Amino acid sequence: MNFLNGYGKVWYITYEEVIFLNTKILGGIVLCSFGLLVIAACGTSDKQPIVIDGKNYSPDNTITVVGTGNSKMKADTGYLYADVTVEQKDSKEAQQMAADTMDELYNSLRQMGINNKDVETMNYSVEMVRDYQNQKPPYPIKAYRVQNSIKITIDDVKEISDVIDSVANSPYVSVNNLSFDLADKEKAENEAMESATDNAKQKAKLIAKKLGVHIQGIKSVEILKTNNGGDNVRIPYASGLESANKSVSAPISAQNIKTATSVEVKFLVD
Repeated sequence: MNFLNGYGKVWYITYEEVIFLNTKILGGIVLCSFGLLVIAACGTSDKQPIVIDGKNYSPDNTITVVGTGNSKMKADTGYLYADVTVEQKDSKEAQQMAADTMDELYNSLRQMGINNKDVETMNYSVEMVRDYQNQKPPYPIKAYRVQNSIKITIDDVKEISDVIDSVANSPYVSVNNLSFDLADKEKAENEAMESATDNAKQKAKLIAKKLGVHIQGIKSVEILKTNNGGDNVRIPYASGLESANKSVSAPISAQNIKTATSVEVKFLVD
């Protein structure tokens, strides 16, 4: 077969080449058509109607609200923070005295029903104490200070005052602060979440009423954040020898632990 090109020249082409060209063109058309279908499908996948009770609702017709809720529960667990601090001229003697003080503390706590597993070491340090007064560098070492920072878990909050008295009885122990918590946080979080959900529903109903639309269902729910906990309580104990032979003047009452939650809810409307 022959064809004229745009310049008046003759092109010669065989029958097999015509078949090949037709196949390539047809394949290109099919691929382009398939690509258009894929693009159309991807572009509309998020716009498919949502079916509720046999009725279709547009996913674009929504009211989005943030509901907030909280719960308050009496704390049932206390955490007491204290430091065991010892200074001696010899490093080994200082560490041994700190260990002996901890043994006495363990024994005292066990008598009150607090086991060793409820006493956690938060930090342990050994540092040199140098004499800077009337001295020139290098300043001489006058002592070694060993400090063991501990956290005591108290399951019975009614015993907190007695535990503080027992811990502070040693001249080497200083009590720092006290915090409260809940053993069962999930219960408090669930209560706060129920409150937040009810709050979201009330807000959506009010908005829908003012806009003259009707809530038909829920498109999505997202928990934004949950916070809980109480404040630290400073304990009026001096450190060292000044803390010895002192007691808590009044019982310490457990705090109310506040748990706050917020949720974002998208409601379908028509």
